[in-house]
Amino acid sequence: MNQKQWIDLTIDVMSRTEQPLQNHEISELCDNYIPNSMLARLNERVQIPLLTEIFSRGSAQQSFGDPNRLKEKILHDSVEDAFPTGSEAFLGLTRSFLTFRIETLDCVVDPPKTNIKIILSKIIVIYSDAFFPSPQVRKPVPPAFAKAQREFISTFGPRIDIDEFFRNNPLFSGSDRQIQQKSGCLVPILAIISGITFASMAYLLHNSI
Repeated sequence: MNQKQWIDLTIDVMSRTEQPLQNHEISELCDNYIPNSMLARLNERVQIPLLTEIFSRGSAQQSFGDPNRLKEKILHDSVEDAFPTGSEAFLGLTRSFLTFRIETLDCVVDPPKTNIKIILSKIIVIYSDAFFPSPQVRKPVPPAFAKAQREFISTFGPRIDIDEFFRNNPLFSGSDRQIQQKSGCLVPILAIISGITFASMAYLLHNSI
């Protein structure tokens, strides 16, 4: 997806919220990124709706762009073949995010560095910090990450069956008791979202493919 396609998708996603994007905000998304500019306000407006869209598409078994591209980048395989024991809930959400990641990386590598590209990159880091803490996406995830994942899913993906997601999750090797622990409050999620640094984004963009 190119920048125009991402802008169009963002407009569509925001049109389903109570506060659709205004014309000046759409223009600002296309503006070149300037540190300490209006990015914080734009980010606050569109970040959570776009993050929610990842979970929404995951629950509907939909992707961003062509899922066959995962055979070329990141997984070098289909989601089903990479994680043959994964549940439908796990496969759907994983496919949605990894295709979001591919399409974002394709967009952000081309200059100029615009506000929408920074926002999309930040969303990748937020999701990866909870679900794929290692640059190698097939690497098992420590059980300690289960609580954060439950909170993300219950907050942004209410239509996803959380128990099914964990019951057949090939990335977890910890005990069922640790993985099945109930969600806490939303504060840790907000802390993760607000704590992303541009340094961590740069690390991700150099180690994702």
